[in-house]
Amino acid sequence: YEKMHEAQAVTVDKVTDTQIIVMVTAEDGMSVGVYALKLEIEQSDNSLLSDLKVDGVSVRDFVPTQFDYTYLLYPGAVVPEVEAVKGEESQTVDITMGSVGELTYIFVNAEDGSESVYTILFDYTLVNPGEKPGKDDVCWMPMGDGTYKASSVRQNVKVFVYNAGGLIVTSADVATIDANEKINEPHDSGTLLHFERGSGVLIYVFAQDGEIIDSGKFIR
Repeated sequence: YEKMHEAQAVTVDKVTDTQIIVMVTAEDGMSVGVYALKLEIEQSDNSLLSDLKVDGVSVRDFVPTQFDYTYLLYPGAVVPEVEAVKGEESQTVDITMGSVGELTYIFVNAEDGSESVYTILFDYTLVNPGEKPGKDDVCWMPMGDGTYKASSVRQNVKVFVYNAGGLIVTSADVATIDANEKINEPHDSGTLLHFERGSGVLIYVFAQDGEIIDSGKFIR
């Protein structure tokens, strides 16, 4: 504040966190002016999430302004854990889990009371990972810097890598990809293998129970 006259006496009383009273007494001690200040604290209306995760992994193609999602599970799988990552710390989040075939609701309330509702429909995929695999059910994909990914939509698949002389270089169990991923697209699901440059011609072989599913060559 700034006095109108030097002889004025001014007192400031913070009544509450949002109300301040300023009292100005004139030099004669009789004339009093009272100013009341009411503070209005702006509240956020952001009720959008920054991320939505299932079993710790971000939902594929998540967009904060898209509110409905379908998440596929392999037959027999249970409903996974859902995590809602707040867009702002002031938000409150409540999750109501549904069973397979039912909606799971994620209610997000902004600081000012605005609300957004996200839904996830957990459903079973038509793909049965226990069936016998064919060539279209496995994939060998270069990931760059000498790293390759072996993936499959079936279970109990192994991959073997041989050199040109027929000696085995390495082998690994092939992880079954997430039911929401496509076998021939880059994604996090699968088994990663790394090979140093100069290894020459290498041969990969997918197999299950000793029966070859698919094979191919690559050069390092």
